Amino acid sequence: MSELSWAQIVRLVHERARDCCEYCRTCQRVSGQAMHVEHIIPSGGDHPDNLCLACADCNLSKAQATFATDSETNRTIVLFNPRQQHWTDHFAWIEMAHELLAERQLVALLSNV
Repeated sequence: MSELSWAQIVRLVHERARDCCEYCRTCQRVSGQAMHVEHIIPSGGDHPDNLCLACADCNLSKAQATFATDSETNRTIVLFNPRQQHWTDHFAWIEMAHELLAERQLVALLSNV
């Protein structure tokens, strides 16, 4: 466990993410909804390296999952980890739209979780 208090950890997670969801990048000031401090690996503890900021939709969609099944290949894939992977390597905003484009294998999260 971290030497920081929970309040300090929450503040650190919010600051590190600039108050935006680390999965979909929706910002709290835009959504008007409180963000969740989410455990990337559910059994991984409360260390800041295992925590990220998530909007309610992403947090509830991911739930306890760390893997998903690709519906096209039936292969198990590891879900995006904001502490180990770069967002732009996996996602992109579609110009002039209000959608997020994910790599095909990450779409499995939405269809299988």
